[in-house]
Amino acid sequence: MRGTIRTSPRLFVATLTLLLLGALFLAVPQSTSAEIASSTEIRADDPDVKLFVDGLSCPFCQYGVERHLKRIDAVEDIKVNIGDGRVDLILKPDAEISEEEIQQAIDDAGFTLRDIKFADNHQDASATNH
Repeated sequence: MRGTIRTSPRLFVATLTLLLLGALFLAVPQSTSAEIASSTEIRADDPDVKLFVDGLSCPFCQYGVERHLKRIDAVEDIKVNIGDGRVDLILKPDAEISEEEIQQAIDDAGFTLRDIKFADNHQDASATNH
């Protein structure tokens, strides 16, 4: 059997799986330094709400969290730092957001919300509506 390479079906499936996962990872748009710098200039002041989320480890995690948080009407912009597990929310002017809305969005994305910090000029809307 000259020129034939024999391999086990398990090895073939494992190799194919790794190739597909690699292709999926490469398909996720990668930001350049310039894009990252320009995207952080959307608003110069501090975020309105800082979230600390457990389990963020890859761009797919970031996408899932962003997708669920963007469903909240009060959210204007989102910045995710995967390494720190930090998610910064910029709210629309005069918008209010509750801890319950945030908690539900993070739960729906499949992650654990460790802590929420509201900026001085914003507070939990559920606390003001009682």
